[in-house]
Amino acid sequence: MIRKQEGLGNIVGISVARGAPRVSHLFFADDSYLFFRARDEECQTVKNLLQSYEEVSGQKVNHQKSSVLFSPNLGGDSRTRVSSFLGVSSEETNPRYLGLQALVGRKKMDILGYLLERILKRIQSWNNRFLSKAGREIMLKTIIQAMPTYAMNVFLLPKELCSEIEGIMNGYWWRGSDLSRRGLRWKSWQSLCYPKQKGGLGFQSLREFNIAMLGKVNKPGGLLKALTR
Repeated sequence: MIRKQEGLGNIVGISVARGAPRVSHLFFADDSYLFFRARDEECQTVKNLLQSYEEVSGQKVNHQKSSVLFSPNLGGDSRTRVSSFLGVSSEETNPRYLGLQALVGRKKMDILGYLLERILKRIQSWNNRFLSKAGREIMLKTIIQAMPTYAMNVFLLPKELCSEIEGIMNGYWWRGSDLSRRGLRWKSWQSLCYPKQKGGLGFQSLREFNIAMLGKVNKPGGLLKALTR
C-alpha cells in the first residue's frame, strides 16, 4: 500500500544523500518507520494508510507509543499541526532505538561512547564476584563481547573506541573487576584473540569482527548498499 501511494506521488520519502534512492518506510520486528514530507496532503495519505491497515489486519496503531520526529528546519507551527493531525506526540530530543540514537552525525564517538560506559559499569558491577580465569573468560565472551554487537551491525566503530574496549577487557582478564588496581598484563589482547590451538584464548578482535558484521553493505542489490555507495 505504501509503495503504491509512493508510486502515485502521494507521499515522498527521504534521501540520505544525493543520488541515493528515496526511502518511504522501514520495518523491523513490530516497529515501523514512515518517512514523508510535512504537508497536509501527505499527512492525510499516511493517516488513510494506517486506517486501511487497521481495517485489513485487525490490529490497532498504538498512538501513545507512536511519535513523529521532524527536520530541524521545520517551524514550530508546522510541527504542532502535523503531530495534532496524526494524533501522536512530537519528539523534541534525539530518541533511542535498540540502544542507539536515531540520528547520528559525523562524530560517531559522541554517539557510540556510551558503549564504553556500559561495559565499564557492567564489569565494575562484578566487583563482589571472585571468579577464576575460566569464569572471567566466560563472562567476557558471553556478556561483554555481545554488548556492542548491534552497534557493530550498523556502524564501523572508531579504532580508538575498539582499542579502549579491548583494553578494559584485557584489564579485567588479568586483574579482575577492580580496574584501578595495577598489575602486569602478561599478554596483549591481540595475543589472547588467537585460537586456543595457537596459544590464545579465542577472544574476538572487535575491529575485525566489526568489519565482518558490515559485510552486508556490499550485498548486491541490497538497500543498504544502494544507500551508502
